[in-house]
Amino acid sequence: MSAFKEELVNEINRLRTNPQNYTSTLKDYMTCFKGNSLIFPGATAAIATEEGPQAYSEAINYLTNQSPREAVSPSKGLCRICEEFIALARQTEDIDAIDMDKIIKKYGSYGGSFSRAVDFGGETPENVVVYLTVCDGDKSRGQRNTLLNPDAKLVGVATGKHSVYGYFSVVITCSKFNNKVDQNDYGFLDAESLAVKVEEGQDNEELPADVLKVEKQEEIIEENGKKKKVIKIIKFLDDGRKLIETTKVNIDE
Repeated sequence: MSAFKEELVNEINRLRTNPQNYTSTLKDYMTCFKGNSLIFPGATAAIATEEGPQAYSEAINYLTNQSPREAVSPSKGLCRICEEFIALARQTEDIDAIDMDKIIKKYGSYGGSFSRAVDFGGETPENVVVYLTVCDGDKSRGQRNTLLNPDAKLVGVATGKHSVYGYFSVVITCSKFNNKVDQNDYGFLDAESLAVKVEEGQDNEELPADVLKVEKQEEIIEENGKKKKVIKIIKFLDDGRKLIETTKVNIDE
């Protein structure tokens, strides 16, 4: 289980259980603005925003008037959904085209409310929660509503690398989840138990003209009570895109 994911859930609960106190974190970020760009101490690059400090001020005013919410608990099923969403998002530029219903049905079913939030660029759990709370550029503030949904009882999280923004994270909250893969739904996926192997591909002169390099990743997962080897072939293209081919092989008869 990734420490980042555990810290991300803790940060979400810090926001939920005391939204008024969380305004102090947003105020710290406001001191880092230069124009409409965030420049953190020691950083070599600025982070451009659409609304600038005005969005942070609006979020502060909103949180000041909010009552505490119940803390959410991590769900393995929701984490699996988030992980698959991350994998599919790496293969498309339109994340809204990803069929969430199909992914959900693969791992179980939910009851009550269900919502998803996606952050691009957050390097730390605090970054992710702050950016989703502020919802810069999204006047509906829908991502904020996902984190602060008063009916939410469970949460799933996943994070990964992004070719443009560096990092991206997914958060799902819902009221109830019936997990059909894990008998015990509580907790995080045990990422530390996965055996991950990364290999460089062929020499560049043997690759197609638009492919810079190829990486092979292998990991052992448990799915429906059986061990499987997941093999990913990642092709890095010269235009910055990545093509990912994934296959699964049963290794536990």
